[in-house]
Formats: sequence, structure tokens, C-alpha cells
Amino acid sequence: MVSVKSLGLGKALERRLENAGFETVEELASWNRRELGSIPGIGPKSIDRLEEALGEVGLRLADDPLSPYECVREGRAAWDVRLCSFHLCERCVEEWTEGAFRGEPPLFDATVLSGSCQNCTQVASDLHLVQWLLCGNCERVAQSIGRSIAAEKYVAARFEEAFGQSLLELEQLDQPVLRAHDAQVLERKTPSIDFMIHEDGSPIAGIELKTGRSHLGGWAPVGARMATFQLDHGDCDDIRAVADMEQIVVYLFHAQVIDRAEPPTTRYEGVGLWWIDPFSFSESYQTSRTRPRETKIAAHFSTDRFRPFEELEEHWQSGEMVSVRQRFEERGLPPLYR
Repeated sequence: MVSVKSLGLGKALERRLENAGFETVEELASWNRRELGSIPGIGPKSIDRLEEALGEVGLRLADDPLSPYECVREGRAAWDVRLCSFHLCERCVEEWTEGAFRGEPPLFDATVLSGSCQNCTQVASDLHLVQWLLCGNCERVAQSIGRSIAAEKYVAARFEEAFGQSLLELEQLDQPVLRAHDAQVLERKTPSIDFMIHEDGSPIAGIELKTGRSHLGGWAPVGARMATFQLDHGDCDDIRAVADMEQIVVYLFHAQVIDRAEPPTTRYEGVGLWWIDPFSFSESYQTSRTRPRETKIAAHFSTDRFRPFEELEEHWQSGEMVSVRQRFEERGLPPLYR
């Protein structure tokens, strides 16, 4: 048995440990950080010193069975980290493992019946039920990828249906991908948009696409109507940055994507599409507020000036799109929030 005094912790810390009943290094190493932190006068810095001293003699504090789990995407422990389940095809399991989760395989992986992959949205016969430890924010991000991909596929299909025989072409620029948290933070420093519209090979407008479960009006709408359209200040800033950098007018699109049950999976289905030019969007601004349970500030806009996708062809053919572009070239992009 090795005495605690042999660690050279200093008289004050040695006295506190002695008062708590510790005599040997082995007794000290049988406790974890949380337990040691409950001893009067022993705080995080003292525990750090204890861990360092124990390491010098080849020992370590005990693991805490009640410590918070570590989020596999962010690489940090938090109390909202929990076991999260996803239905993914084999290719998406590999992509998430090697990409977003930095080589960490699922804690649980079982092949289930065929169904819709929650990430790429493709129907697969080798669908896996997989589980990772994720914090609340990372779970929401992971859950949103498939919905965003379904929205982009819906936009591409509607655009092809409306403009397939015309001079207009749609180029997809930024496909949704679940990335590691540090890679996503780095990516946000480079503003981007989702699509570019080309006329006879030349770019004439950009599209920033947002997705939600609510509709913005129109004939035979599905579900609930959106009270106000919300867009984070950061997204507004990105639209402005891209417009200035590319010298292109950027339209905002909203795709309504709803859930359809296909047990044991959920299929995402696009059911509505609306758009608004940046000048009308700026004029629709109402107020800005911090999102509930978040630190992000969202700008709120009225929805009455959003137009159904069916009116985009007339907007282009009538020359109205040219007028919007000329207005942008003369005045630049207006402020989207105040």
C-alpha cells in the first residue's frame, strides 16, 4: 500500500484527503471525479492535480458510471446526449460512420426489413436499424438531412416539369450532407446557396431553399398554414454574401415536406413549393427574436407575398425576373432584417 503523502500533493490537499478518510493511493484511485468533488474544499483544480499525480504512479481515478455520455459527432460530453435510432441503408451507415462520426461505428446495428433510408431517402432492401450517442442538437441535424434531400429532389422534379422544354436549367450547388461538427462549423464560414438557375448556359438567379412541414397557402393545401416565415440572421447574411460575391439575385424558396408512414420507416414527401424575390422578402420583414431554447436570432416575415411555384414560369416569361435582376444591379440586395 502506498501512502497518499507520497504523491506530493501539498499539505492543504493532503489534510483534506486525510480528514475524508483517505490513507492510501489505492483508496484514492477507487473514487471518481464526481465523488471526490463532494468532499469539502476539493474542487476541479484539486481533482486535476490528483489525476496528474496518480498518473505519475501508473494509476487513474475510477470511471463514473453516471457521467454524461459523449456525443459521437461533437466529441464532447453533455447531459442531453442519448441513444438515437435511425433507419439507414448500408451506404449511408458507412458514410455517417466514416464522415460525420469520424470512424465511430454504431453502438447497435441490425438489418431490418426494406424501407426508405432516413438519410438519402432511397428505398433499400438492406435497411439497417442503427444507434449512436448524440446530443439533442446533433440528433436534430441528423434527422433533418433526409427531409432536406427530399425537398431538393422535389424542387428539381418540379423545375424539370415546368421548364424541361425551355432554355432554363437548374444546377444543384450544395447537397445536404451530415458532416462532423467541426467540419460543419468550418463550412459555415463559406456562404453558399442551394441552386443556380441558368438561361441558355448563363446564370440568371440563385435559389436558397428552406424546408418545413407547413404550407404558405394556395389551392387544397396540406396541413397547417405557417403563421410567419422564420429565417436565421446567419442565413440572411449568407444570402447577401452570395449575392454580393456572385453578383446574382437570390430568390428564397420554401418546400413543404411531410411525413408518410411506411413501417418500419418514414418516407418524406414534397407536397408544396413557394418562392419570393429578395425585394418582396425584405418588404415582408416584421421583427427578429431569439429562437426558443437556442441562441440564434431569427427574422420573422409575413407570408402573404410568397407565390406558388406555378407562377414562376410567368414571372420569367413576362420579363418580371429581368426587372428584379435590373433592380438588383442598380441597388444591390436590400437588407433582409433590421
